[in-house]
Amino acid sequence: MSWCEQQYTGLAPSQHGGLERDHIEALIAMGEIDRDEAVEFPFELGYIYDAFRKVRFSKVPKDDGFALYPRDSFSFAEIEAYNRMSGLDLQPWEIDAMMSINGIYERSTHGNG
Repeated sequence: MSWCEQQYTGLAPSQHGGLERDHIEALIAMGEIDRDEAVEFPFELGYIYDAFRKVRFSKVPKDDGFALYPRDSFSFAEIEAYNRMSGLDLQPWEIDAMMSINGIYERSTHGNG
């Protein structure tokens, strides 16, 4: 979950203006923060993050690619429907991980990060 914390916290507005991730990038560029301290994405668990994004966000085409827009709800019912339709057969711990990722996302987007 550390990677998700790092990613979604970066989307929060910075007290210095702009986004927090931009502020962090500036600190790295100035040598104040070491980039090696960043948390690496856990590729072996990427399928869980991918499932979370597919359930949580609508993918909308744009001229320069696509954009992701958050859906109104994210609950066990949506995960259950995705699990059934995708044939992924997510286990309880994987569903719990998706709910935790959503909690991190919600906290960061509602200013409680």
